[in-house]
Amino acid sequence: VDPSQEVLKDANRVELVHQGGYSELKPSLAIDGEWLLEQILPSEPFSKIMGGPPLSLRSTLNNYLGPLIAEGVIPIIVFQGISISLTTQKSLDRKVKGRAEAWEMYANGNKEKLLAALEEGKKVPWEVYSEVIKCIRALGGEVMRAPYHQSSQLGYLENKKLVGAIMGSTDLLFFNPEKVVIKLYPETRSYDYILSSEIIEYEYDTTPENLTSAFILHGYWFGKKTMKNQNLKDTIKKLKNSDYKALAPKAQDKEYLDNVHALVNSKIAIEYSPPGLFLKPDPLLNKLIPTRFTKEVYFGMGIIPLSPQLLTTVANQKLVELPPFADSDYYRELLRKLKPLRKKTISLFIENLPAEYSQTNIQVLYWFNQNVPYLLPYEKTEQLIFNFSNADLEAELSRQGKNVPDLQFCLKWHYDSHGETEPKIQSPIGNEETNLEGANMIIAKVIFKCLENAGYISNTGKPMLFGKALMQCSREWQTQAFYLQELLKFGILNGRTLGQTEAKYLDNEAFTKLVLIPVENDDLRHQIRLISRVFSLIQPNLKDEPWTGTIDYDLSQFQALVKLITMTYQTLGEVLLLREYLSGRISYSKALITAGESLPFGCHSNIGLGIAIKKLLLGESIDQIREQMPQMADMELDFRRGWHFWKNLLKILKTFAKYQSFRDENFFNEILQASKLLKSTLIRARIPVN
Repeated sequence: VDPSQEVLKDANRVELVHQGGYSELKPSLAIDGEWLLEQILPSEPFSKIMGGPPLSLRSTLNNYLGPLIAEGVIPIIVFQGISISLTTQKSLDRKVKGRAEAWEMYANGNKEKLLAALEEGKKVPWEVYSEVIKCIRALGGEVMRAPYHQSSQLGYLENKKLVGAIMGSTDLLFFNPEKVVIKLYPETRSYDYILSSEIIEYEYDTTPENLTSAFILHGYWFGKKTMKNQNLKDTIKKLKNSDYKALAPKAQDKEYLDNVHALVNSKIAIEYSPPGLFLKPDPLLNKLIPTRFTKEVYFGMGIIPLSPQLLTTVANQKLVELPPFADSDYYRELLRKLKPLRKKTISLFIENLPAEYSQTNIQVLYWFNQNVPYLLPYEKTEQLIFNFSNADLEAELSRQGKNVPDLQFCLKWHYDSHGETEPKIQSPIGNEETNLEGANMIIAKVIFKCLENAGYISNTGKPMLFGKALMQCSREWQTQAFYLQELLKFGILNGRTLGQTEAKYLDNEAFTKLVLIPVENDDLRHQIRLISRVFSLIQPNLKDEPWTGTIDYDLSQFQALVKLITMTYQTLGEVLLLREYLSGRISYSKALITAGESLPFGCHSNIGLGIAIKKLLLGESIDQIREQMPQMADMELDFRRGWHFWKNLLKILKTFAKYQSFRDENFFNEILQASKLLKSTLIRARIPVN
C-alpha cells in the first residue's frame, strides 16, 4: 500500500481529517503539481499517441482551481525540477517489447492491450507541460519549478510562511508544516486538511524524522522499497528502537537509504530574498549532486519555468533516449539528423555556466543501441549579434501592423533591413549590450536567435530561402508551416510508409495491417497518406472529453516525428531565453514569464483531423466519420481550415520550385496531383474550397 494513502486512511479512521473554508487559505495555496495532475485529470490514454494535451485539461483545471481563485486564493502550482536517479537504470527492452506487443494485439482486434500499455506512466507527459502552465496562468494561478523535488520547495514555502498553506501527498509531513491540505471541494468551496502535530505525535507517537524514514523505507521518493509486506505503522514502531539502517537487509540498501535521507534533509529549494538556492549542507550532497548550477540558473528555471530535461541531462551528463509509442526507421534517422542542433543547444546552455562545465561530455544512450553510447561534447558556438532598441522594435511593429513579434515578423524585419547601413539589427561580430525592455524585446531577440540556429538566417547574417518561403504563408499558419518546412528539410514529408526495416518494431503482418490503405493504385495511396499527414499538423476543434474515436498507427508514427522536432525547438527557445536572463539584460521577471509563454515553439497538435481526412479520401461520408470520431466538435470547419493550410503549403513549395531546391524533382508533381484529389474530395463532401 502507498504509505501516503496509509496515512490518509489512518487519519480518517481516528477522525483527524478536518474541514475548512477557502477563505482560510488566503493569500495563496501552494500545490504539488505532479500530484495534482494525477489526482484530478481523468484517464486519457489515447492522448499519448494522438498528440497534444489531454482534451479535458483546460476544463478540469478551470473547474478545480477556478472557485479557489474566485475566493481570492492564488494557487501556486509547483512542478518537479531536475531529476536525481538513485536506482539503476532499467533496460528499455521491456518497454519497447511491451508497446510493440500492444500494437500487434491491436492489429488483431484487441484494443485493451494497447489501452493498458498507454495507461502506464504519468497522465501528462513532460512535453505537454508548457500547455499545462499556460492554462494555469490563464486562469490567474501561478507556476514555479522546484530545483529538484517539488515537496522540498513546498516545505520551504510553508516553513517561511510565504503561502497560506500547502497541498499534496502526505510526504509533505517530512517538513513538519502546520497543516497539509489533502482535498478541495470546489462545489462548496471547502477543503480537507490534516495537522502535522496530530498525525505525527498523536496517531503515530513518533517524530518527523522517523516518519520520514518510514516513508523512505516504503519507497518514497525514488521507488525502491526496502520494507516489503509490512504496513507503515509497524515500520514506525520498529524505528522507535532501531536506526533506519538496521532495518535494511543489504549493504547497498543502507547506502541507498543514506542517500535519500541526505536529499530529503537538505530541503533544497529556490528562495526569493535574495534570489538563489536554499539548502541545508550535507556531506553526501557533493556525491549525489556532483554538478550543481549557479543560483541564477535555478532561479531562472523556477520562474520561467523551464522544462527540466535539458538541465537534468547536463547535471547527470547523460541522456537516455526513450522509444516513441510508434517507432519507425524515420524516427531513428531524425534523431541522427537532429544531433547537430541538439549539440548546439547543449553548448549554448553550457556557455552560461562556470568554465569547468565546458569539459562536459553528454553521454547519449539510445534504446535501440544501449551498449554503444554516443557522446555530445561541448563546442564553442559562434552566434550573430542582434542589437535593436525598444523604439526600433515598436516602430517596426507599427510598420507591420502587429502587436507581438512572431516568426514572420522577425523574418520580414530582418529581410527588409538586410544590407542597410541604419538600422542594422544584426551583425556577425560585436557585443550584445542592449538591455531588453519588456516582453516584446525578449520575444523578438529569442526568435531571431532560433531562426539563426534553424538555418533561416545564415551565420553571416544573410536571409535564407527557408525564411523567404515561410513569409509566403498566411500569418495564422506560420507555426505549422515552420514545422512543415522542417519536415521537408529533413526529408520526411512524403506519402511513403515510415518503415521498420531498421526498427523491426512490429512483426511484418501486424505492421502491414496497421498501415494498410485499401486502394490498388500506389500513387493514390501515397497521395492519401501525404494529405492526411499534412492535415494532422492542424489542431482540430475538439470537445473537452477523453478521446474514444478512431486511432491510426501511421499518423501516430508521424506524430512522433513532429513531436521530436517541436520539443527540440522548444528546448532551444528556452535555452536562449535563459541565456538572456543570465546575461543580466533582463531585469523584470514578469516580462520574462510573458515572453516564455509567447514563444512560437512547443506543444504539437492532435492528429484527429489527419485521421478524419484520410477517411473522407477513402470514401466515407462526414456523418459516418462523425459517428466514429465523436470528439471532433466541428468537422466541416476543420476541413475548410485544412484546405486553407494546404493552399499555404502550395505557396511555400512554389517558392522552393522557383529556386529549383527540391531534392526529389517528382515531389512537387506529387503534391499537385494530391491537390486535385483533395479538392475533388472536399467538393464532393460539399466543403467550400474557395
